[in-house]
Amino acid sequence: MRRVKAGEVDCFEPIVETYKKQIYIYCCRMLGCKQDAQDAVQDIFIKAFTKLHLYEAKVSFSSWLYKIAYHHCLNLIRKRRVRLRVSRLMKPAGHADSVEQTLERRWFSEPLEYAMNKLSVEERNLLVLRVFEDKPFSEIAQILDKNLSAVKKKYARMKQKVIKLMEEKGGHGVMRDYGQSDEDRMLRSLELQSVEDEIDVTPAIMRQVRQIHQKKQGRGFRNRRKYFMMASLSAILILSSMSVYASQYFIQIKNKEGEIILTTMKPWKYTESEYNAKRERETEEELSKRLKPGEQAVYYIKDRHMTSSAKKYPLNYFYKTIQHPNYNDLAKEIEEKGAPLLQEPEYVPSGYFFDRGQIQIRNEPVWGTPEYESLLNELKEQAARSDEEQGLFYKRVSWSKIASTVMEYRKDESRIIFIAFAREKGSKAGVPTEQAVKLTVNGKGMILSSNSVSANRKLTWLSDNEEVMYVITDDPKDPLSNDDFAKIAAGLLPE
Repeated sequence: MRRVKAGEVDCFEPIVETYKKQIYIYCCRMLGCKQDAQDAVQDIFIKAFTKLHLYEAKVSFSSWLYKIAYHHCLNLIRKRRVRLRVSRLMKPAGHADSVEQTLERRWFSEPLEYAMNKLSVEERNLLVLRVFEDKPFSEIAQILDKNLSAVKKKYARMKQKVIKLMEEKGGHGVMRDYGQSDEDRMLRSLELQSVEDEIDVTPAIMRQVRQIHQKKQGRGFRNRRKYFMMASLSAILILSSMSVYASQYFIQIKNKEGEIILTTMKPWKYTESEYNAKRERETEEELSKRLKPGEQAVYYIKDRHMTSSAKKYPLNYFYKTIQHPNYNDLAKEIEEKGAPLLQEPEYVPSGYFFDRGQIQIRNEPVWGTPEYESLLNELKEQAARSDEEQGLFYKRVSWSKIASTVMEYRKDESRIIFIAFAREKGSKAGVPTEQAVKLTVNGKGMILSSNSVSANRKLTWLSDNEEVMYVITDDPKDPLSNDDFAKIAAGLLPE
């Protein structure tokens, strides 16, 4: 949460992954409808993100989140003004009748249903938190903003109320709470089976989170083409110093101070309008003909068929890179521009040779700044004066920051890509992945990752000063072994 508050919105994703299931189960119990619960989960996490400035670490994060969930469910219940039924809270989906019959026999009786329907929303919430969620009274007090003793007294009164109502309906009051009674535990285990659905709300939540963050920052979120990776190498005897750990998803690399500087995260999944992509591709092909190597232009596409995302952030940047056919020419540009260093590797697998190298720059100004608005107005005025229905309007602009140094080595149709990304020291870097292993090469922690979005693998690590992120990407047509990755990487590490 501290990192999210500091602007690292992608750190909100593991928070969602950690809590989404239990919040979904809670909403199912409170709302009695799985579809309503799934929608509520998304709204609850979005509310949590927009209210994160109110969160203080002295309060349990779980309690804070449940408090938001409770008030959200309460509002939904008030709006639809429908009493929740125990049958909807507990009815198993897709399970054997024996489970349903056991539940009926133990808890789901007409007297209990009658009693539960007589409870207020707050009383029902108290029962759910205590029995189903197994939460201590101290945490329930935080969630409800109540005094601890008041919560205990209210729970005791609620139990007696349920017992009385059940007896009134002709049943037996079995509501007990000696810590967690056998009946409570059985009810809880059976009820959990009814909401074991896997819900995939994280991508939708993160899309909204990024949009909210972009709006606050005055920046648009734009699909960047990422070439992963890396650099400078000499073959040092490394197999003896390489450690490989078991495959897993969540990996963290720490610096000497124990701070996390590199971590895995779920790969980004978002789509772009095919028409937008086609128009931008055509535009950049045209600009490539008009610009000289090393020049950058900001451009505006006049086209009423462009989708809303393109219209919201209408300016784009195109930099025509200087393509170097050999390493010596690339090294000169690296020195001239102060780009992240990529040494010529002393080891690459047999058959690979240097194909090309280039320096990528970082586009400025950013969305929402006065400079951006000035450029946008200038190009829109040009477009308004033009009779063209589909036109390209651009202006050459200077650049100020280096983004990365890139090298490609080729063997027939296969390529190994090396990239050194310039980065700000002090923030944690993320590796989008679904599966990864940790390598230790000459004492340096690295992440070897892969995911279903692309078939290639990537080896990622940070320089000692944490100001450069190195990435090596192999080609699925000619995949590298772990040893090959490690041998190439060894040359980048200081002796």
